[in-house]
Amino acid sequence: MQADASVLLQLSTDQLQRPTLLTATTNEADTTHNLILQKNKLQIQGSLASHGSKFRSGDSDDFFHVVGTRHKAGSQLLRNIHRRAFDALGAESHCKQAGPTPLPQTCPVPHDVVGPGDGITTVGGHRCCFQNDTRYFNNNFGPGDVQRYHTQSRDRGLPLRAAHIIRDPLEMVCSSYVYHHRGQEPGSPMAPPNVTQMGPEEGVPGTAFRMFAVIEMMVEVYELSLEDTDVFTARFENLTRSSADFDIELSNLFDFMFGDAITPAERELIDEEARKEDLNRMELDEAAPSTSVSASNPSDDADPEEIISQRAGHTNSDDEMQLARELGVPLIPQPLLNQYRDFQRRLGYEPYEATR
Repeated sequence: MQADASVLLQLSTDQLQRPTLLTATTNEADTTHNLILQKNKLQIQGSLASHGSKFRSGDSDDFFHVVGTRHKAGSQLLRNIHRRAFDALGAESHCKQAGPTPLPQTCPVPHDVVGPGDGITTVGGHRCCFQNDTRYFNNNFGPGDVQRYHTQSRDRGLPLRAAHIIRDPLEMVCSSYVYHHRGQEPGSPMAPPNVTQMGPEEGVPGTAFRMFAVIEMMVEVYELSLEDTDVFTARFENLTRSSADFDIELSNLFDFMFGDAITPAERELIDEEARKEDLNRMELDEAAPSTSVSASNPSDDADPEEIISQRAGHTNSDDEMQLARELGVPLIPQPLLNQYRDFQRRLGYEPYEATR
């Protein structure tokens, strides 16, 4: 099913007309706002300690939550946003999967454990080797997974809330090439084996072949989501263009994922936590006290400059991306390039010209 461009334009216009989340406008307001947030956070944490949280156990949630990502489509961004939210709400478990892995899984590691920075909760992450859950992080989310999670949520008697993220397909190809070209994740199937030795003229076309199946799945899930009210699509561009756009997309995302299942104080807390993943805001306010966390080493007292530096390993430079667009994209074989342009249109992106 192909998205109607006029509908997408109207949706975009409606989103821009929505009020952004409240932010303080003066130093005094900032201080008051931060004090209120800290008070709310302490109250919530005290309540969790005294009574336990409904999010603490995977069997007592109000929703069956799924966070779906894919390589170079903002996977760390969407994952980290949800980890901050679930951690703040006291969640202590989730299951991490990759694609349509049957349950129970055959674990490739000695222990059924997910590292604290690799999932959507800092603690209690597992791979469903010995148990299932009501929170899932799937980092190769495809159309078959949507149906499977629908079935699992019905079996648990819980409404499904699945959020996934999309990005311009050719930008994903360029990003994957630049990322692996500088030696990140050696041996990844998402780029040619010798990608570090390839210039963009060879590397981008080679990566386009390697990324095709992942991007095709992304398009298929997006088209399913147009008629499935239990699946929310976040756009990478909306979360990275500006802080105002980040706040709008975050508001829509959390409205969908949590609705009225959490209190206004809890909602304000997770909004504030999630905004720490907005790199635009962090770069503009490096002096803010408690602007925390590196993806792999969460810390409420982290230095914003250090965080930006640590994230640089996963973020590509604008100059390298532009070279990939200019020198690599035009050399993608025409039949394959046509398919990528079709993917762009189906997702609501404007295909840009690639000239040799």
